Parts: sequence; C-alpha cells; structure tokens
Amino acid sequence: MINKSLYKLYLTCPEEAWLSYHEPTRNVTPSEEDLFRMRQGQEVDVFAQELFKDKKILRELGISNKEILFQFRSEADGFVAIADIVAIDKATNTIDVFEVKASSDYNKVIGEYTDDVAFQCQVFERQGFTIGKVFIIYLNPTFVYDGTPIKASAFFRHPNITSEVHKQLAEIKAKAEELKHYLTLPEPEAHLKFCPNKRDCLFFYKYFGASLPQNRSVFDLNGIREAKLKPLIEANILDILDIPNNFKLADKQRQQVDITQQNQIIIDENKIKNELSKVRYPLYFLDYETINLVFPLQAGYKPYAQMVFQYSLHILTSSNAESQHKEYILKSKDEPVTNLLLRLQEDIPTDDGTIIVWNESFEKGRNKEMAAIYPEFSHFLEQLNVRVFDLMLPFQKGMYQHPDFLGSYSIKNVLPVLAPQFSYKNLVIQNGTQANTTWYHNITIETDPIQKTTTFKDLLAYCHLDTLAMVEIYRLLRI
Repeated sequence: MINKSLYKLYLTCPEEAWLSYHEPTRNVTPSEEDLFRMRQGQEVDVFAQELFKDKKILRELGISNKEILFQFRSEADGFVAIADIVAIDKATNTIDVFEVKASSDYNKVIGEYTDDVAFQCQVFERQGFTIGKVFIIYLNPTFVYDGTPIKASAFFRHPNITSEVHKQLAEIKAKAEELKHYLTLPEPEAHLKFCPNKRDCLFFYKYFGASLPQNRSVFDLNGIREAKLKPLIEANILDILDIPNNFKLADKQRQQVDITQQNQIIIDENKIKNELSKVRYPLYFLDYETINLVFPLQAGYKPYAQMVFQYSLHILTSSNAESQHKEYILKSKDEPVTNLLLRLQEDIPTDDGTIIVWNESFEKGRNKEMAAIYPEFSHFLEQLNVRVFDLMLPFQKGMYQHPDFLGSYSIKNVLPVLAPQFSYKNLVIQNGTQANTTWYHNITIETDPIQKTTTFKDLLAYCHLDTLAMVEIYRLLRI
C-alpha cells in the first residue's frame, strides 16, 4: 500500500521511493533521536484528542453532531491513509479531517503540512467520502508552561485550511497516480545525480556507496551547497582528492580541499597566540547539557525550549595549575533548575576570570533564556555571557587546520586528532542526543535505584569529558 511517507519520498527522490517500496529491508533504521521525537509526536497526537472532549470546541468547529474517530484508517485503490482525527457525518458521508502536528511553525502549517493532509484527503475521496472541513492542529507558539496541568485548548491552535487543501486535491491525486504507476516499472537504472539528501539516500548508497570515500567525500566539504555540489556530482567526482584545482570553491572549502589533497597541517601560531591573549585567569571551562521537550518539565518554558539539566566545569587558576572539576545534575524532573544555578553561582565567582566554551552561541543562548525565566539570576548569567571566550574560534577561523578534522570544527572531530588519549568511544554515553534522552528516561521511568545512580554517573562522565577536552585543547594551543 502507498502511504503518505512513501508519497513524500517520491516527491524528493523517485528512485529511493521505488527502492523503499520494493526492498523495505534496506530502509534506514531510525536513530535514537528520531525514535525520541516520534514518541513525543505520539504523545501530542494523544493529547490532541482532549480537544474533542470540550463541547465548546466541538461547537466552534461545527462537529457537535458528528461521529469522532481517532487514528481513522482508510484504504482505496492501493493507497492507505491514517488520519489523526476525523468527524464523520454518516447521513451525507462527509468527513472532516484533523491533522495533528507536533510543531509550532505556522509556515509549515500552510505549506508542507497542507500537502500532508491533502494526500490523506485524496485517499478518503477514493473510498467514497466527501471532504468537508480540514484543520491542522498544531502547537500554540505563544504557550508558556506555568506549572499547572496543561489544557489542550491553550496548548493547541487549529486553523481551518479547507480551501488550501481543496485547491491541491486534484493535483495531488494525479501525482499519487503517477507514483502508483512508477512503482510498477522495473528497477530504475543506476545513475548519479544531485540530491541534497545523499547521505541518507537508499538508492545512492546501493549503487554508489562503495565508491564513496569514508570521511573524505565531497559531501564532507564544510558548508557545501547545491550550486557547488551539483557540478561535482554531474562530473562523477565523489572524492575530495579528485576535485580539480581550478574548481571554484569558497575560501574555507578550498583550504579544506588543499590540506586534504596535500595531507597538510596548518598552524598559524601568531594568530592563535593573539586569540588566546583575550582570556584571563582563572579560566572556567563550561559545558551545558540540555533537553528540549514538547511538554515542558518546569514552569517558564515553551514547547521545545532548551532546559539545562547538567553542567560540567573545569577550572584553571593559572597556566601551570592542575585543573579542578565541578559538576551538577538535576536528579528528578521536579528538581528546579534554580538548584543548578545556585551551585553554578557558587562555582563561578562573578568578579573575575574568563568563561571558556565551545560554540558560544549555545551556552550564551541558554544563559540568556535562563536569565528571562529566572530573573533573580539575570545579573549573574548576563555577566557570564560578557566573560565568554569561544575556544572553537581558532579552528573555525582556520588558524589550526588538519585533514583529519574533516573540514569540521566540532570538538568531537578536533579532540581525537589533538588528544587521541581522550575518547568518547570509551564512555557509555557518547553524544549529546544520547545524554539528553538517557537523562529523561532516568528521571521519568521507574528503575532500580542502583541503576539510576549508575546512569547519573555515566551522564556526569560524558559531560566531564567535554570540559576536560577543552582544557587539553587549550593547553595544546598554548604550546
């Protein structure tokens, strides 16, 4: 059966859609982050059903006397649709359709999501229904959790997009028929073409994956876009080593190509020294771990707002001193973030020293958000931001380049090259996504207390390495 996901894939890459349909075992296994987001989406779907227990909303939507069904499945002509919510008038066989989206982005509501629900509606038409009203139920972008039980009427908005859907029905129905026919054709021939989704494309990897150099492909060029990537693909150039000298690239991309092709290491000691001259001891190497949930855990947060649940802090009082380490992690969903801020305030005096982070926009952004939510800490957090130095800048600005950085200035790429004795691979928790999902499960699922303690230690060990890595990289840069 052809569903909405396959239809959307066809619009992006017909060849991949064909392969996904005929060889489903090749389909990519969802990542941990994908699964976490899917579960949150399912929670939103269930919570949206609360709207239909409100008689006022039923009257407002004009469906008081209709049969309300959830997860309504329809099959016709080889197509299948599962609507989140429908209201059916049995006398006229008219169906009102409600598509629930775990997003607060209205631009998607009137764009991408309209296409989604239009595909569903064309299936219902095939089954003999008359399409009545169509609504998108999405997250209220102005909603702020106040700590009391969330009301669906405040959490959601439900604009009527009937006219937009009806305008697209005929076109989408024709496109769906086109897909249906395409799936009956023989397997597409192997051919290389430009596609922004090559890294995840089943068709591409089936035929060209073996020729794609590991960590040295043209897709690994920093900031590469269609205008530059397309002519390389059309010339069958997949390896950075094969990019011609006269092929025009941005300066940083050309530098990456040159150092890769020449296996060259570039270290501009004078510029690095000048950059590091901006820091003042004591140095506070700071890293936050955060989680962004659709249903906020604590008051003051919007859906998907980043909530800091952990920090690691390494302190250097002088160039020759041994580093000291401080850390804190919230141990329950009800433990207030203010506990973490109180401890951070104790660990970082407000009078002196530089706060060193990696990618300052992240930590500074969280500080700004927390200053708004917790005004009693606003002065402290604002002062932290004034004192921030971004250790990523020497790498981002090209002062230190190495072919094994793979064109990236992520600490996960830089650390193994500069300090291979430090490795995330030896940790139970190895990346930020794993950290936030692990923390969430640890504070929301009943498990053995000993296991909980072990998991908190694993989380602390991961965040500890983030700041220890910065200390080590800073020392190496000073040499």
